[in-house]
Amino acid sequence: MRIAFKEIFPKEQKILEKLCHLNTKFGLLFNRLTQNVSIIESIFIIIFVFSQIGSSEASLSDDEVFEKPHHNLRPELKFYQSCISGCVAGVADVVVNHPLWAIKIMMQNKEPLDFRAKSLYRGLISNTLTMIPLTTSRVAISSTLQQRSHTSYEKDSPVKLLLSSFFGGSVPAVFGGPTELLRNLEHKYSLSFWDTYKKYVSKKGYFALFRGTPGVAIRDGIYTTSFATLTPLGRVYLEEKYNMDPIEASILSSIASGLFAAVFSHPFDTIKVIQQARSLNQDLSMLKTLKVCYQEEGESYIKAFQRIYRGILPRGIRTVSGVVVISSITSIINELFHENNKEYSNVQSK
Repeated sequence: MRIAFKEIFPKEQKILEKLCHLNTKFGLLFNRLTQNVSIIESIFIIIFVFSQIGSSEASLSDDEVFEKPHHNLRPELKFYQSCISGCVAGVADVVVNHPLWAIKIMMQNKEPLDFRAKSLYRGLISNTLTMIPLTTSRVAISSTLQQRSHTSYEKDSPVKLLLSSFFGGSVPAVFGGPTELLRNLEHKYSLSFWDTYKKYVSKKGYFALFRGTPGVAIRDGIYTTSFATLTPLGRVYLEEKYNMDPIEASILSSIASGLFAAVFSHPFDTIKVIQQARSLNQDLSMLKTLKVCYQEEGESYIKAFQRIYRGILPRGIRTVSGVVVISSITSIINELFHENNKEYSNVQSK
């Protein structure tokens, strides 16, 4: 179904018209919006627009566009609002990046690469269903911790912000570890998620489902820190220190944070994947897994190092993409909730 953008987003059309006069970078986007677009295209475009409006330097009136937000990691959000934000971001991340996850798993397990759609999208439903609660809990917990500790960009040490987001990302690994183990085995043995669960539990028992969970906790802590803290901190730094355009600062900060997360979390991810892929026949700890990698690579430290970074390219792309998607969407939704809460407070105070 093709429609005119202004028919479903009349308010945003008005905002864009004024933005085009103040910032020429919106000109090309505006020209695109004046043409007929699909509903799905319109939704993606308006998400992008709102992500830029929130940090725009253009001085628009309060009744036409949101006020420029303060650089604060403590928006007054209710817990359920943080959950909604994380849920939407989680779905978007999985839909965009699942094929890259499949390629990464093949490379880490030294399996032949299979680029057929059936292989690349195997486990998509279980991945989506498991990632929704995980991303939701990561965002909600880290956001709640930052609110309770009264953290902000301007007043607090970055250490407090980093610890809050790392802990918020690590805690859900209690549930994420077992689900990732089953998804990895589901992909390896081409079974359904439920059949994989029954086969694994009947042979290894329930406690064995937590194999690889410590690696998941460390990896997810680093990943959550990148999109929940490093990205906004980097954006603020680039804007204030180098007077960089908000859009460019946001994109550059997201990419840099994603690369940081990929490089420093990948060894833990590889160790976790090897542990879980072999868990039906071997009970490996993180240290034993490192030793196995060292022995299998001819007792060469260089080759062992290369082994734990195998799959870094697809995961690096996936991580950067994930940081951009999650940080952008959570920022947009949180700002919308924040504005709604502020309007509600104003009404209540009258």
